Formats: sequence, C-alpha cells, structure tokens
Amino acid sequence: MAHIFNLYQHQQVFFKICTNWNNQSGVNVEVLGQLKIPLPPLEKQIEISEHINAIRNQAKQLQQQAKDDLEKAKQEVEAMILGDD
Repeated sequence: MAHIFNLYQHQQVFFKICTNWNNQSGVNVEVLGQLKIPLPPLEKQIEISEHINAIRNQAKQLQQQAKDDLEKAKQEVEAMILGDD
C-alpha cells in the first residue's frame, strides 16, 4: 500500500486532489476513498505473501544462527584466555 501511495505522490495525484494548503496539505476522505488501488489476482497475492513469509522465516533463522555463532565465539575466546583446552 505504501508503494502505491508513494507512486501516487510521485505522479502528483495528491497534488491534483488536494483541497487544503494550510501548513499541511489535506485530501478529503471521500476523494481519497475514490482512488483506485490496483490489486493483483488473489492467487498472485497469496504467492507474494508466501514469498514474504519465507523471507521473514529465513531472516529469523539467520538471526538465530548469528546469535549462536557469537555465543560460540565468546566461549572459544574465554577458553583461550583461561587456557582451557
């Protein structure tokens, strides 16, 4: 949704429909509600959602792996300092 609004901002859609120019421009709620927001077919939406979820899961796994690697490195450094084999 943010990408659509950014695109509309870039294309000056909001500039064309703005009704209030005091300090912060305003767009009437009814006019905003009439903006067409393109949606891909439901099948494509599901595919996109699954892809995003897979990326998020991979990111979580990588974060956990990084934490585990850091903890292991700390233990190895401590062992070197203390002379443990």
